[in-house]
Amino acid sequence: MLTITKSFKFPSTVGAIDGSHIHIKAPLSNLEAYTNRKSYTSIVLQAVCDSRMDFLDVSVGWPGSMHDARIFRLSQVGKKLEREGLHTHHILGDSAYPLKPYLIVPFRDNGFLTPEEKHFNLQHSASRCIIERAFARLKGKFRRLKYLDMNKFDLMGSVIIAACVLHNYIIEHESKTTDDVGNDDDDPVPPAALPDTESTTESTTASGVERRQELLHLIT
Repeated sequence: MLTITKSFKFPSTVGAIDGSHIHIKAPLSNLEAYTNRKSYTSIVLQAVCDSRMDFLDVSVGWPGSMHDARIFRLSQVGKKLEREGLHTHHILGDSAYPLKPYLIVPFRDNGFLTPEEKHFNLQHSASRCIIERAFARLKGKFRRLKYLDMNKFDLMGSVIIAACVLHNYIIEHESKTTDDVGNDDDDPVPPAALPDTESTTESTTASGVERRQELLHLIT
């Protein structure tokens, strides 16, 4: 599922995870569930990518109002990682996700972070933002994903997955990846502003805290 790569600067990292909102027509039913925090209707594409922006795992079709942490917990990759972990490796996520040994998130900035924790967060962000660039590249290549004008709701997921497969094919066969992509800016609310209804302390494990402390000492 996830292959080991040495291209991430953040130690022992095999990928970065995030969710991206795909704007859709307002559905005839469950309108509230599909209305996100920016008040437009969407479905969420959750993806894990490697350091080349190659998608390693995608899960799509989640209602736009659903929190990233809940999507991860219910997704196949989330369940697999909870069962099996990644041994001495991990993926990177933003503060919307719970802290686990296999899923490293930044220190929450409460105004009292130490210089070492701030440095950790900068190094974490520098590697994690590759997933945002992957989403931006995906939507740049397949602009229909900026607004998926489809009436057949059950086919939307197939269209998005097909775009992800083609995205990987392009990366594999292009001589080099273009650098003129920015970050995906359609996240309805910055992670720090999201309420901790899912990524609360009970979701964070002691082994996750211990693992993050080991990484903190390793990179500072």
